Amino acid sequence: MRDTAASVLAVDAATLAATGNLSDLPTFSSFRVVTIVERTEEELGVEVDAAELTPDNLHRLDALCALFVRTAAKGV
Repeated sequence: MRDTAASVLAVDAATLAATGNLSDLPTFSSFRVVTIVERTEEELGVEVDAAELTPDNLHRLDALCALFVRTAAKGV
């Protein structure tokens, strides 16, 4: 997910790791976070419940990762 987010947001891994809130990055937008989610869903073969797509889950990389962990666990 880190590589996907860095690629979509056009930042290097160090910049991404140092960012607490993805929305603090100048390249962040709602369209880009949707792209991150869609690419990760495709890579993992899961679909996130639309109710989970909240700012709390989408604006931090750790929260995005946790969202996909929860989503994958539901599919097991």
